[in-house]
Amino acid sequence: MMYISRLQKSGKSFVMAGFVKSLLLVLAACTGCKAQSDKFDLASYTAPSGWKKEIKNNVMLYSVTDKKDQSFCTLTMYQSLPSKGDIQTDFSSEWQDIVVKQLQAPAAQGDTVLESNGWQVKTAGSQFRFNNADAVALLTVFSGYGKMMSVLITTNSDRYLPDAYAVIDNIVLDIPADGATQASTVLQANDNTATSPPGISDGFKFNTTSFDDGWVSTIRPDWVEVTKEGVKVLIHYPNPVSDEYNSVASDQENKVWDFLISPKYTNLRNFERLSSYASYEPLHFLAGTLTDQSGHDKFVALFNYRGKEGYWMEFICPDRATFTRVFGVDKYDSYSRVWDPMIRMGNYNKFAVDPADLVGKWTTGFTGLTQYVNVYTGFAAGSTTYSSSQTYAFQTGNKYNWEIHVASGVTGAAKFQHVQSAGTMTMPDNWSILFSDMEGRPKTYAVEFRCVKGARILWINGMAYGKE
Repeated sequence: MMYISRLQKSGKSFVMAGFVKSLLLVLAACTGCKAQSDKFDLASYTAPSGWKKEIKNNVMLYSVTDKKDQSFCTLTMYQSLPSKGDIQTDFSSEWQDIVVKQLQAPAAQGDTVLESNGWQVKTAGSQFRFNNADAVALLTVFSGYGKMMSVLITTNSDRYLPDAYAVIDNIVLDIPADGATQASTVLQANDNTATSPPGISDGFKFNTTSFDDGWVSTIRPDWVEVTKEGVKVLIHYPNPVSDEYNSVASDQENKVWDFLISPKYTNLRNFERLSSYASYEPLHFLAGTLTDQSGHDKFVALFNYRGKEGYWMEFICPDRATFTRVFGVDKYDSYSRVWDPMIRMGNYNKFAVDPADLVGKWTTGFTGLTQYVNVYTGFAAGSTTYSSSQTYAFQTGNKYNWEIHVASGVTGAAKFQHVQSAGTMTMPDNWSILFSDMEGRPKTYAVEFRCVKGARILWINGMAYGKE
């Protein structure tokens, strides 16, 4: 069985007559699910109170109308059928058969797919005309274990949607008798386990950071470990396996899960996946309950958002409820700000700087090109380039040399500039540097270390420098 809880979509919904027409679902584990009051085919659920109930031609129909304002809402459950192979194919087939043919509705809007325990679910909607008035159709398709089952909501008023949503909120889907094995898309953990490795001693002064909000970061060989009150987040360093580009996002997720998660846990249950890849910078979220090497169950989530540093992060909590309480992620979608607390955890890869840590040469560089095209002819209209290289050379006795080389302008006629400064530096604290001369005057810059495997990156005023 599985429990389906509703998500109110943020930012990407489409609206008709003042109410939201799109609906996304998030799957969560069903442990100790509440008893349901009605049953149809594979679905157990709580029927909407006061709605008319009918069973016709292997279809369960609930409906409500108001003659005063001619408003209505119907919720139709269709008997399960053999799957056509995957959720996208199943949804397209059901949309054509149920919505397009019966309601003459246009193409569906919505492309998010979620999965748990071998079931995948997709919900999308579209406007249609009914009795010369606007109405909306929302189709939800469940696909898994060789089966698919659909639920259709149609309405011309938002006041019925809470009751209709509540039915879907509380659906429990039985696993078919011939579907004891989960679908192959659900990841399986192997039986290798591991706990956190010891901290490292890399010659730098600060290997831990205690933040004001209670989180504590510790440098490990393969990740930064961030802990607070029994919750642990591993900020995994970039590596060739997890950073390898794959045009199929789900294949990349599976590969990263097998590389980062599977070797450390066993007994995967209640698997969750948010699969929404329409964004230029897709968000990745996979989670489930696993058993660690000590034999304790943990809720583990693998998360990545390419728009923020690109870290793959592993969230480890005693249970799903703790994860929701700490990070606020329960009902979610790819466009919601609900992900912000998880995204911000990447900022805890941050460590203080001691003056002795700076001695040596630190460099950074940037190159960019802009190509212009004539809007009327489509022909190339030239290009401009910009490239720069900066160097900090810190010496004993708090002395430094700084220089920057810049080449910029129209390609083939670039102009070159070179600026340098030298002097002494002091550190008012371990997070800032005061330079005595920076382009003719004293300047104070924020400074910090961030870690990668086997090295540290020095950030000065928001720009990254690597040590030569």
